[in-house]
Amino acid sequence: MMGQVHWIPARGEGRVERADSSPSLKAMQAWCAGFVEHVTVLYKGKRASMYVHDEGRIIGLPVNKAATEIYWAASRARGVEPSDQVEREADKQAFSERFKADFTVDLDTRPNDPPFIHGNAVLLEGISDG
Repeated sequence: MMGQVHWIPARGEGRVERADSSPSLKAMQAWCAGFVEHVTVLYKGKRASMYVHDEGRIIGLPVNKAATEIYWAASRARGVEPSDQVEREADKQAFSERFKADFTVDLDTRPNDPPFIHGNAVLLEGISDG
C-alpha cells in the first residue's frame, strides 16, 4: 500500500502526494526553510512522523494551526488537553521528580505554552521515516 506525504504550509492550502517512500531530508529542509526536527504524532488514529522547523518559534515563523492540531492529537487521545496549564505544570513536576532535575535551562524566554508548531511541516502517513 502506498502512503501519502502531506505538505502542510503555515498559511494557505497544503498538498498531498502519494508516495512509497519518504521525501529526502534536503526536500523537507527546503519546504520547512531550515533544519527539521522529527516529532511522532497521531494522525487518523495511527502513529505517524511529522517533520517541522527546528527553530521555527525562535526565529518568528507563523503558527501552523493544522500541524499544531495534528501534534496535539496524541495528547487529546490520552485525555490531556494541551492548552490546560494545570496539566502542563503537572507534567513538568513529574519530569523534575523522575530525573531529579531541580533546574531547567531555557535559552528562549518567550513563552510557548502550550507548544505550537511554527512554520511549514511535512507529515508522512503510512510511510516509514527510517
